[in-house]
Amino acid sequence: MLPVLLTAFSTLVLVIVLAVLYHRLALSSRRPAFSAEWWSEFSPERYRPLQRLLSQDDFEFVRTLPGYQPGMDRSFRKRRIAVCRAYLSEMRLDFLRLQAVGQALIIAGKATPGLQDELFRQKVIFTRAWWRVRLQVAAYSIGVGSVDTSGLLEALDRTAVTFRPVLTPAA
Repeated sequence: MLPVLLTAFSTLVLVIVLAVLYHRLALSSRRPAFSAEWWSEFSPERYRPLQRLLSQDDFEFVRTLPGYQPGMDRSFRKRRIAVCRAYLSEMRLDFLRLQAVGQALIIAGKATPGLQDELFRQKVIFTRAWWRVRLQVAAYSIGVGSVDTSGLLEALDRTAVTFRPVLTPAA
């Protein structure tokens, strides 16, 4: 009886893992829309607040305000973490848009030699940095460690710089 239950449980876990992987792959294959308006408004600078969003300085400042109560820390931390996660999601979409622009340039034959390799390299760097920050935020949410977004911001900036000369009209 025990081997049958163990096999059934293992099979159920495997099916769930495969379903989650399929769902993630299906979501990652969708490309966000790129438009001239998006490019004219896009700037990696809009993500700079991430550098100090979870900084201890703000939490220490809140503790000095009149009317501060000890339970406020937890609420403040949760809201800041939610904002940070929203920034990370938006940043990922912008990065995918930049990658889509690169692929479009390659398909159109307007890419410089080596752009495909550079796109891949940037995707690896950005993805590693993005997951590192996501793990740091998860640890931070349970009170462990701090969050360093500098590598992630640098990766997004480097990708944007790659396309700026091609997509910005000459003045």
